Amino acid sequence: MGASSSLAPPPHAAAPQVREGSVGKYVSVCHVHGMAVAVPNRAEKVLAVDPARGQTSTIDLPVGIDAGRSYKFSSVCCVKEVLVAVPLDAEKILVLNPSTGQAQSVDLPSGVEASMPCKFGSVCNVNGRAVAAPSGAEKILVVDPADGQVWGIELPTTIDASKCCKYLSICNVNGKAVMAPCNAEKILVVDPEASQAWAIDLPLGVDARTEWKYFSACGLVERAVAVPLDAEKILVVDPATCQAQAIHLPAGIDASRCDKYCSISVVNGRAVAVPWNAKKILVVDPATGLASAIDLPTGIDARRGRKFLCACAVNDKAVAVPSGAEKVLVVDPATGQASALDLPAGIDASRPRKYESVCSMKGRAVAVPLDAERVLVVDAAAGKASTIDLPGTLPICSMKGTVLVEQTLVTCLPASGDCFNLTLRHRNMHRLPIFPELVAALLIYWVQTDEREPPRIEYAAMHTHRQIQEAEYGSTVDFATVTAELPTGNVFYVVLKSNSYILDFLSWNLELDHALTQDPDFFIHAGAARAVQDALFWLEHHLLEQLTEAWRNGTRRIIFTGHSLGGMYAAVLLFLFWKKMGSSDVGCLLCNFEVRCVTFGSPMVFGGGSQQAQDFKHFGQKRAINYINENDPCPRAWGAINLRRFVELAARGVENGHFDGLRSIDGLVASEAVTEAARDLLSRPDFHLSEDFAKRYQHFSELRLLSPQSQFSHWRVFRRTPDSLRDHSMLAYISRLLSAFSADSSDCYVHSQTARVEQSRNVSLRTGGKAIWESSRLAGKATAIDLPAGDTAGRQGEYWSVCNVLGKAVAVPRNAEKISVVDPASGQAAAIDLPKGIDASRREKFVSVCSVNGKAVAVPAHAERILVVDPANGQASAIDLPEGIDAGRAGKFRSVCSVNGKAVAAPYDAEKILIVDPATGQASAIDLPAGIHASKTGKFVSVFNMNGKAVAVPYDAEKILVVDPATGQASAFDLPAGIDASTVLKFGSVCNVNGKAVAVPFDADTILVVDPATGQASAIDLPKDIDASGVANFGPFAMSTARQWPFLPMLRRFWWWTLQLAMLRPSTCLQAVAVPANAEKILVVDPATSQASAIDLPTGKVLYVALKATSCVLDFVNWNLESNRIMTQDADFFVHCGAAGALYAASFWFEQSFLEQLKEARKNGVRRVICAGHSVGGMYAALLFYSFWKKLDEASQDVLSLLSGLDVQCVTFGSPMVFGGSSQQAREFKDFARKRAVNYINEDDPCPRAWSAINLQQFVKTAAKSVQNGPVDEVAGLVASQVVAAAAQEVVKRQDFHLLEDFARRYQHFAELKVLSSERQINHWKEFQLTPDCLNDHAMGAYVNRLFDAFDDSRPECHIHSQTARVEQRGGA
Repeated sequence: MGASSSLAPPPHAAAPQVREGSVGKYVSVCHVHGMAVAVPNRAEKVLAVDPARGQTSTIDLPVGIDAGRSYKFSSVCCVKEVLVAVPLDAEKILVLNPSTGQAQSVDLPSGVEASMPCKFGSVCNVNGRAVAAPSGAEKILVVDPADGQVWGIELPTTIDASKCCKYLSICNVNGKAVMAPCNAEKILVVDPEASQAWAIDLPLGVDARTEWKYFSACGLVERAVAVPLDAEKILVVDPATCQAQAIHLPAGIDASRCDKYCSISVVNGRAVAVPWNAKKILVVDPATGLASAIDLPTGIDARRGRKFLCACAVNDKAVAVPSGAEKVLVVDPATGQASALDLPAGIDASRPRKYESVCSMKGRAVAVPLDAERVLVVDAAAGKASTIDLPGTLPICSMKGTVLVEQTLVTCLPASGDCFNLTLRHRNMHRLPIFPELVAALLIYWVQTDEREPPRIEYAAMHTHRQIQEAEYGSTVDFATVTAELPTGNVFYVVLKSNSYILDFLSWNLELDHALTQDPDFFIHAGAARAVQDALFWLEHHLLEQLTEAWRNGTRRIIFTGHSLGGMYAAVLLFLFWKKMGSSDVGCLLCNFEVRCVTFGSPMVFGGGSQQAQDFKHFGQKRAINYINENDPCPRAWGAINLRRFVELAARGVENGHFDGLRSIDGLVASEAVTEAARDLLSRPDFHLSEDFAKRYQHFSELRLLSPQSQFSHWRVFRRTPDSLRDHSMLAYISRLLSAFSADSSDCYVHSQTARVEQSRNVSLRTGGKAIWESSRLAGKATAIDLPAGDTAGRQGEYWSVCNVLGKAVAVPRNAEKISVVDPASGQAAAIDLPKGIDASRREKFVSVCSVNGKAVAVPAHAERILVVDPANGQASAIDLPEGIDAGRAGKFRSVCSVNGKAVAAPYDAEKILIVDPATGQASAIDLPAGIHASKTGKFVSVFNMNGKAVAVPYDAEKILVVDPATGQASAFDLPAGIDASTVLKFGSVCNVNGKAVAVPFDADTILVVDPATGQASAIDLPKDIDASGVANFGPFAMSTARQWPFLPMLRRFWWWTLQLAMLRPSTCLQAVAVPANAEKILVVDPATSQASAIDLPTGKVLYVALKATSCVLDFVNWNLESNRIMTQDADFFVHCGAAGALYAASFWFEQSFLEQLKEARKNGVRRVICAGHSVGGMYAALLFYSFWKKLDEASQDVLSLLSGLDVQCVTFGSPMVFGGSSQQAREFKDFARKRAVNYINEDDPCPRAWSAINLQQFVKTAAKSVQNGPVDEVAGLVASQVVAAAAQEVVKRQDFHLLEDFARRYQHFAELKVLSSERQINHWKEFQLTPDCLNDHAMGAYVNRLFDAFDDSRPECHIHSQTARVEQRGGA
């Protein structure tokens, strides 16, 4: 490279080595000596561009920097005419002198781990030194290229050095480096001259807890200006005064949007930010503290994601080059105008991630390609853009016009008429053991294209037997069977494809299915199990004939294969056939074959430690392989990924337009729907249960990690960014596989992750190749724990508090001497010794415990220390009480709850609030707020998590306590009028009812309702039927000896339910139900209406089986109208497949316990059983009712005698249809159901008219409009309105929607129907008004009100019209 633009590039820079097909080539460029110099991200050489001559050249990386490593450098700056690039994943610093073409590598200083990924993400020049912001590194990096000195500066103690992506932006402000926080919680300022760093608090209005706050900053008017990525305000920092301020975003810019701005440039005293996902350009004037917005010009789609990632100032204008946008953007902040320039010929405008780095050079903007094909040069003054070729190119390969390569491929898949061809350039690839697996990958892609003709692959003759698509039988699973004649023999492929997508969060079903395994300690992913069960009838029907024919034709190998969720289905299928081998026609036939499973990017499917689980895992690790592509997050789901972070990143990735050429994401779930579904999922109060389920999953197959690194990588280690979803596409997997087994490429290595592959490291499996198989011995341990020795069952008060931790019950000792851990799945219990520092002989040690992130945290009553129990490893530890809490005091704490990863304990006799972080082993104390007397005894005995805060209601305290552990602040609320603060033993327990805390009285006279969001409290009078003067009205025992035997929260004075009455959802909010201790009636509290009512205790004994669906009838994406005949075993009698699958998953546990419950109920005089449910729950109830009926014919004599003496009925409300068919069995059950089952239909409720008595398309459209117009009770808490609207559009647009309509017409009601109507005249149940308001009639509260109306003359008129001939009624009841 020449010293100036007037010189030609010297010989050392001329080698043409940049690959055009390489993705992620350059992300950082800098102007020096008239050249734009880019340091390699995934490219292998430094790129130099001379725009004056229109030439490019390359410079070799120095010894010590691995050119084959990915993500080497992402930031470079010019220091005294020398370029300094700081390592992202590279292991050394790069120092380059462009004038001489000399490059050298410099070691990182002590304290900076060279092997750590994502070390430094940004660098700038500060007074002749390069200062780098720590992303994953734990120190700040300073490089002085003049004397070759490198050193690290410690982060301030208030900044968590262990976090990843702490700082991704840096700028120079008056000799100080200022870094705006990305995932860090404070601003960082560095003085490299003094080697000092300090932190500045974020200003009011910027939430320090938000991740991905700021990605870009610039120095302007002696201040640093950072524009928000996910933060909601602009940040302005003055390092001289250590002050920071927040500026509101201007009107027209949505502050709540994610990924708003990633690039900022200084133009004439203003900061100009170009939109990444925002819809407008942002201009900031820090001198005035004002911000304004500029509309994007015509030709740039504001709705598109990932528009611009980089911009620079050129002649008083900001020039932004496109990443996902289709044109160049030019902004003039002086006039507030913006214009768009067309990309020149030779640059594919539709390609994503074209450019992500640009610099200004002599009135031009020069952009180096990330995924684009050429260098881009923009002359904004002339309004033109041109290109410069990269030094040397290779052709890009495609399949049906879709770009395949992430690395340069040696195999091309050109487009052809009806199918694609594959010509192998590596002549020995077809002889490798990998070849059948490569064919499996290509067949998966073929099935995803929905092409009828199989691919034509060199050395592989394809014969398609059958393609089963959802159009044929309405399943969520498509599959194809193909025989491939390979050089190594014939292979029979079963290729599975899901019609859902892993990012369809609303379809996630992480529940544990034990029905297929019939094993309490071996489970399968419930969603996958149900999908395969639905398709199994067809699979077995076709496979038996096809396998028989395949055997005759010499086929001896079978491969089940699939990608993503299809891979999960393939794994379930492997298990089913493993279990059936020798026990069925298909199973016996399979014994003759070598059965294998090859999957790509499949999430985990199995879990458990039983003998059956271990046997199958041993089989799976010999016969099954799951490929994992570098940073693909999906195969890390569920047990090896932070579920919350996965949802957030995935939603962001979809918003940014991450999908492959087959539109595998947005074709099924629109990006808006994914985003809304993610928010809805994360806000669910039971999301922690999904996280608990996720942690139990594991991979049962061999794992093979596809990586660009030759160094061994563990499959659990990966980069978590929105871009990581790119690695999940099937095309990315094909690209990596082809690259791994090309003799001409070193772009991919294969690292095996099971011990059964005995291979020394860095040994190639084939001559001339670069694929490395490496062994990692993963220690999977299963242990059996003896029952606790020294059982002292005769003693009283051993354990008074227990909590659920990852499926195990952990009981902490009150008077016992050991911790007890019970595993109900295995029926075993274990004892854990108390840790050192806790006196086992002391009485009243612990009376309250809660689960926090997989550990049990018990706060001390009489014990001296906090107890933390990890049941997973059988270990317990003690944490010292913090300063300010007297360890010697008795009765310190009697209530604790989990809030955002911390345990919060409200004081009983202690004088401060206790906060425990089990992850760090630290505890802290918070002073009680003014108004709560710290010296008072018996202050609080119940605390509850309310929307990220702990709310404690007063026992003997005089005010309500609210604690925010995130800020370390506590506040007190006055008790409302009507509650005597001086009363002792006021409230003993509290629960969350729709965001409000409801406490029923122990000895108080009224009910207490607290809204922590507003700081308001109110009182609700007890109903007149309940004596307010009674003692301990609602509790398990009277408290006359409360001081001697203090109240223990684990013995609740009442139990909490959502009131169902044989219905599963009350009106527009949930209600609290308290069962009496000394009172004579049940108490029902509705905080929304401030009403309380009393219900008589029942006189007759009825066993209710109430079923509730976690899905919703309006969750259109989850509709599953295909016919299930597995349950009926009858070709002309079917049940709703979705409902059958859901009930089947619960059947194992249901059957395990229900017969015992029936026996016990009969002993207690129960003679009636009512199955009840609302909406989809009603469908489950009807199926359970059918199961009872069927068991009367199939049950053993013992079971028959038990069931025959019971009056089994089914009562449902607003239930859609469940059954269909006209066989003898169908008619007999229908006759039985008309006598024993009732389905109530409220006026115009459309849901019980589904499926055959309603126009399905109109139903979908009307329902979506209704939900958008306002919250609908059935929907609001489960599916956000935007999701319903998006899902409705997707369902109606489906090409096979007519099939759903055909399926729907086959359904009918088998139960007696009772229509609730305000009209005396009898209307047929099929007659109703389909309007946007009709869904209001579907709410469970509406059904409750109508039933009360029908039987109470003082209420509005309602009549019950029976719709069966056997009920003679004139129209009213």
